[in-house]
Amino acid sequence: MLHRKKSRAGGFMKKILIFFAAVYFLTGYAFGSVNPEQKKAEIDGDKYFTAGKTSFRADKSIKSINSAIASYDKALGGGKINPAIMVKYVDACDFKHRYFTKKSSDKKKAYEALIKRFESSDKKLLKTAEYNYVMALLWGRRGEITQNVMDNSNKDVAEKIKFYGEELYRIDKNYSGSFACKILGRLHYMSPNIPVFFGWPDKNKSKSYLTEFLKANPADTEGGMFLADTLWEMGDTKGAKELYIKTAAFIPDKENRYYAKASVKAHKKRMKKLNIALK
Repeated sequence: MLHRKKSRAGGFMKKILIFFAAVYFLTGYAFGSVNPEQKKAEIDGDKYFTAGKTSFRADKSIKSINSAIASYDKALGGGKINPAIMVKYVDACDFKHRYFTKKSSDKKKAYEALIKRFESSDKKLLKTAEYNYVMALLWGRRGEITQNVMDNSNKDVAEKIKFYGEELYRIDKNYSGSFACKILGRLHYMSPNIPVFFGWPDKNKSKSYLTEFLKANPADTEGGMFLADTLWEMGDTKGAKELYIKTAAFIPDKENRYYAKASVKAHKKRMKKLNIALK
């Protein structure tokens, strides 16, 4: 009996070892394992990124963001892509180019370089929320740059945003604060306004996605403005005005001062253009 118990215990331990080996394969080998040096670089990147997002001074912010990008780049290493670190790296790069890169031509070049770097044929990576989030974000930023000009690539860009946004929604619609809902909602609003023919944009889908986004992020200024824009275009001017005014009272996100500042500025500009006064 004692011998049997040892045998069962040994079998149990063997199963445990196999389980952890499988976990390592899926999270380490398959997506790029992280050694201690890379882990330290990732932690440093987190520290610098937080400092950059919350700084009151632009010079200190950009310095911290550049340090974050360098740290995350080191954490990525040169092997297989680790999805979690890829997201952090791209978010830091996006922060830099969205708020500190001034020329549209430089922004376009930066986002296209990031797209080229992370485009992948790795089937495992393609099925992750992280990868589809990154590609939807990068193509979305690329689309923002030329959305109001005659650019023959606009249709292809919009199709890319739609593809990756819908993939992210299918895999995990709640990922990164329901980002898929936000970008798809805005895409269905903006696409008919881009001077290129489209057949699929749907304002009703825009309303549905953005309503879902605001439900998950009830105090997001940009999201509130996006939904109000859609309601206005759909002819619901009363509902749109009420939401514009309500959104103006949202408390800015202190954890990302630049996002909050840009969102509030864009919202005020939109209200002024539509001649909507605060009550």
